[in-house]
Amino acid sequence: MLRADRAEWLLARYQAMAALCGFSWDLSHELAQWEAEHAEPPSVYRASYLSLLSKKAELMVKLRSRLDRALDARRRAEVRAEAAEDELKRLTAGTRGLQDHRREDPETP
Repeated sequence: MLRADRAEWLLARYQAMAALCGFSWDLSHELAQWEAEHAEPPSVYRASYLSLLSKKAELMVKLRSRLDRALDARRRAEVRAEAAEDELKRLTAGTRGLQDHRREDPETP
């Protein structure tokens, strides 16, 4: 038999005996009184934990913002790099045309 089952059985037996003797009690009142007497004080670590958690959350927000800015800058750099590559290809194609023209022209050194 589990400890909780044993406790429930004993409580039911005690209530039955008390009822035979003319005694009764309000179990919810007794439970509230027991909890009030045995309440644990709030942990001193809870406030520091919540403070640390708050600081970590703020840091995560800042890091997310920095990451977003870095990703945006990277995307802009990629667009500029693609534009530069296209311009280089265009200029290279134009230069090849000039080089071919120079080869055909016998008067150019």
